[in-house]
Amino acid sequence: MPVAPGGPPPLRQVVLLGLGVIMTMGTILFFVTQADTLLSGGSPLDVDAGEGIYRPGETEDLAEAIADIGPLLLPDLAGGDDDIFLQHLGDDPDEGWVAIAVRPQIAARDCFVAWKPDDRTFVDSCDGTVYPESGDGLPHHPVEVNRDDEVEINLDVVVPPS
Repeated sequence: MPVAPGGPPPLRQVVLLGLGVIMTMGTILFFVTQADTLLSGGSPLDVDAGEGIYRPGETEDLAEAIADIGPLLLPDLAGGDDDIFLQHLGDDPDEGWVAIAVRPQIAARDCFVAWKPDDRTFVDSCDGTVYPESGDGLPHHPVEVNRDDEVEINLDVVVPPS
């Protein structure tokens, strides 16, 4: 016996299907954006977007990591091209912090400076210019240590090379 063609699905089915899709997409988005944090057991990056202040961690931990492996490469949190190296100079974890631009001023996106641990210098990948470990000659961001002994990088201010 032939079956009569059906009409449009009931409104309830459409609404439930739509809610299911929205919840699934939200769950996927959450896990994609928080995967590193969840897997490492850490907490999300502490960025105060209203003030443009980035707090990568406590002074003693960061100074120890930099002493072991060299300046830390911090990618632009907004997905732009303002990647920086966090450098610590000296023995006092409360002083000697520098946030150095990875790109020389007005350089192409594919030009960057790389850390050379044997020489303790940064070298420009495009023209071979060598910069000291302090990053002198490259743009940088102001860095302070707050009362909780955390490094604070002011991403809203770029100091041009001197």
